[in-house]
Parts: sequence; C-alpha cells; structure tokens
Amino acid sequence: RLFLTDEKSRWIGSSSELIRIKGDRITRFPIHTNIESSRSLTTMAVNLNNVLLIVLSENNLNSKIYLYDQLNSKKENIFDTTYITLHNTLIKTVCTDYNGNFWLGANDGSIINITPQGVVTRSLETKNTTIPGNSISSLCIDSNSNIWAGVSGNMMRSDIQGAITRFDGQKWKSFPGQGDVLPGREVSSIACDASGKVWAGFKQDPIM
Repeated sequence: RLFLTDEKSRWIGSSSELIRIKGDRITRFPIHTNIESSRSLTTMAVNLNNVLLIVLSENNLNSKIYLYDQLNSKKENIFDTTYITLHNTLIKTVCTDYNGNFWLGANDGSIINITPQGVVTRSLETKNTTIPGNSISSLCIDSNSNIWAGVSGNMMRSDIQGAITRFDGQKWKSFPGQGDVLPGREVSSIACDASGKVWAGFKQDPIM
C-alpha cells in the first residue's frame, strides 16, 4: 500500500517492512528486525492530521496496532512508539473519518474505533444482526458519518453471501436487499466519494 501524507512524504507498506520516502531520503523500518518474526504488516492508514496507524498481525490471531504522529513524535523509529494489542482479533482493514479517528474492521465481525491518541472509544458488532456474513473485509466513512462495510461471505457455504452494509449510528442496513445478488461473495474494497456515492470492488467480479 502507498499513502501520500504530505507534499514530501510517502509511505509504502509490505508484509515485511515499512518504507518512508521524504524528499530524497528513504528510511526503512524492517518489521522482522524490530518486532518478533511471526508478525507481518496487514494494513495501515493516515488521517488528516498525518497520524499513521499500522497494523501488524501474528499468525492471523492477534493484532498489534502502532500509532505514529509524524508532526509531533520525537521517536525516530516508529516501532518504539506506544502500541495497542487486540487479542484473538485479526484486523483486515482500516479507514479514517473526518475527525481524524480510525475505524478498524476485523475477521470476527467487529468494527473498532480508535482515536489518534490511541483510545479505543467504540466497538460495533455485526454478530446477531441480519448481516449475512461476519468478516469485515473493507470499510469507508461517508460525509454524513455513516459507516459502510464490505462483508465477506463464506466460500464453503452458498447460503452465506457477501454484502455491503451501512451503519447510520443506530441500525445496520444491508445492500442489496432480499432477493438481490452481489457480483461476488467477497467485497475486497469499498470507497465513499465526495458526491456521496459508494463504490465497491469484488474479488470475483468487476467494480459496482
């Protein structure tokens, strides 16, 4: 993944290292040197205040979350900063809202809200709802603060399909409605544009 954080800095993340390109200077942060070798980078995001959130996973079981304030941090090594550990939770995706908060989607159907200061303020659950799947594969927040989530189906069970869901602060609503079928069983990517439209990419079929 590549993120442009300002006019001079770019971040490139891979499973084994994080790279910062600032002007002509390239700085590498090897994950397996700083962290135990069982962890790999799974996803990351940058908010409007240039706070970088990085998620490292361990054997698809636990997630370690690092927050790095690019403007105010005095730490040169990102992996020397404070981190949050989520046990028995694999974070699959992350997005930011217009207030600079981070929203993380997990394989167990939970959606976790983390402030730029590292405070976990809210956790939403899709279990025991009408949502057909229970693994959050993608997230975005629209201009009205609605949470849009791509939910993975189950390739081993045809009765559990993927879906696009929206949380308006009170209730969930799934798209498409009853009787409709999505192009694929896994929503691999979802994005909200400035006009209010929601775009979704599917693992098996085209963009919708």
